Amino acid sequence: MENAVFVNRVVINPHLGKCDVTLRPGLNVIRAKLIDAYSEKSGPRNSVGKSTFVNLIDYGLGKEEFLSTGKVHGKNVLSDYCLFIEIAIGDNKFTVKRDLVADIASCQVFQGWVVNEISAGKDPKSEIYSLEEYRKLLDDSLYEEENYFNGKSYISFRKIMSFLIRDQIGGFEEISKVANYYESSSGQRKAIEFLSGLVTKERVEIDSRKTKAEKEKNQSKKSWDVIKNYVNEKVDLKKGEINKEIKKVERFESDLLTAIDGIESQISDYQRANDLRIEKKHQLLNKKLEIEHEVSIFISRVNSYKATLNETYSEMETLSITSEVKNILDRIDYDKCPVCLVSINNDQSFSCPREKRDEKNNSLETIARILKNERDDLKQAIIQIESNINLCNQNLEVISVELDMINEDLKVGVEQMLKNKKALDEELLSIKAEKEGLKKQLSYIEDEADYKSRYRQKEGTVKDILLEWESIYQKIADRREMLIKVFDKVVRFLYNDGSRRGELIFEQSGKIVPEIVYSNNLGGVDDGAAAKTLRVIAFDLTLLTVGIITDTFHPRFLVHDSPNVRDIDPVTYNRIFSYITKLSRATKKCGRDFQYIITTIEIPEGLSDENIRLELSNDGDQGKLFGFTF
Repeated sequence: MENAVFVNRVVINPHLGKCDVTLRPGLNVIRAKLIDAYSEKSGPRNSVGKSTFVNLIDYGLGKEEFLSTGKVHGKNVLSDYCLFIEIAIGDNKFTVKRDLVADIASCQVFQGWVVNEISAGKDPKSEIYSLEEYRKLLDDSLYEEENYFNGKSYISFRKIMSFLIRDQIGGFEEISKVANYYESSSGQRKAIEFLSGLVTKERVEIDSRKTKAEKEKNQSKKSWDVIKNYVNEKVDLKKGEINKEIKKVERFESDLLTAIDGIESQISDYQRANDLRIEKKHQLLNKKLEIEHEVSIFISRVNSYKATLNETYSEMETLSITSEVKNILDRIDYDKCPVCLVSINNDQSFSCPREKRDEKNNSLETIARILKNERDDLKQAIIQIESNINLCNQNLEVISVELDMINEDLKVGVEQMLKNKKALDEELLSIKAEKEGLKKQLSYIEDEADYKSRYRQKEGTVKDILLEWESIYQKIADRREMLIKVFDKVVRFLYNDGSRRGELIFEQSGKIVPEIVYSNNLGGVDDGAAAKTLRVIAFDLTLLTVGIITDTFHPRFLVHDSPNVRDIDPVTYNRIFSYITKLSRATKKCGRDFQYIITTIEIPEGLSDENIRLELSNDGDQGKLFGFTF
């Protein structure tokens, strides 16, 4: 990571006490000087503002509160004061203003380092951020989303602050034990691995890919086992044998289809013949209806002729009776005319019907002759019509015979053909079911082969990923080896007498345990108070050093707030400053600056004044950071 954090200047506005401090790359010492241990004005050097100064830096880098709830006096005094802190992250410089006491955590951010401009009364352009927005600005500026693994933020800048700013209260007891921040053990491990370069984007991605690939491989293996067991239980034949059976069944199926086609062709031919029969039948039925209608007309006519004939007979009988009566009456003398009932006298003008009896007799004979002719005609007509009726009935009998023959032809033959076709259809369905069963067995075998192929593919993917994983984890192993070596060098440097060496232990759980051990033959762990503090300092210096010489996520920024100097041998304690000075000279050659800030009550002799950036003292309130006591 090319970007690093650098704090250039810390200022309280309005001016307050000694709160205008300009820092530098490399070593920065915040010293609490002993003025006079026996003076009445002198007080303890642990209450002059060293930790408060560190707190100001932390607050400027996104800590939520500067003063805790219990600092009532401090809040009352500092309610009108604000912090200006000039920060650089890589080449990006900006100034942040924060009220020391605020109900709502917010930040005013200026581009560039502008404290001098603001002090001169200028009003540079700025932007107001909420605390969360400001923290995101720090994250984005420092990591440029390089802390995003698989699309998610792996860790934030604020999450690693407890390992960059060691608090004097508990911060030097364990590398993962910090006093001002609560973090779970997994969160602590993540932060340490992140700072040490043991976790990288490619490691997280390969772990994710490996986990996913192994999960898919295991799922694929389970699926393959399920279908393999099913095939072993349900399929009796081998693939080649099943294919042979399928071909055999298909040949039989083809023969059945041919036979069915033949029957359907016969049925079709028969249907065409039936169509002709049915057409003939319709013609005969129509003819039958016509003849029956004609017979009906003939019968009606015969009945009419017979009725007329009966009437003729009646008339002839009446005429015969009339003629006989006339003959009888003609022999009788009448007083009156039997026709008109007129009295017969000797009047010459009287005209009696009797005088016309010959004419009447002639008329009766004519009528009798006409009726006889009519009778004879009717008899002849009836005979002719009855002959026609007989002829029609004969035709009807012929038609009935033909219809019976057609009906027999329609009934005979098709039933058997349909019965034969039904039997073949049922056999075809059975054959198809058998073929389908064979194909299912074949599909099970093919599915088993497919699932096996998928599993082998997943297995190959896992192997390929494992090769990448091993390569990446070899880099991690190399990084661990580097950390082990650098930690040992730092410890040996601090213990310049060769009495101690450093061991960095990586436990199976992922926990990192730094130990300072004796260099003698016994090689036991030094568990003294000084060693406990120094192993934390040595570990922090190790991460800083590795962050300088290699590309890790360490921001090359470290603050140690008052390590317990009284427990540490002065020579060993002074070697901390020597190590940082040596490291600073080395970084000038590679161009990768860092910033180390330490608050202390003791400094080594000969330390350059340029490294002492703030000097506090126990000389009353005037020697304190804010000029008053909280």
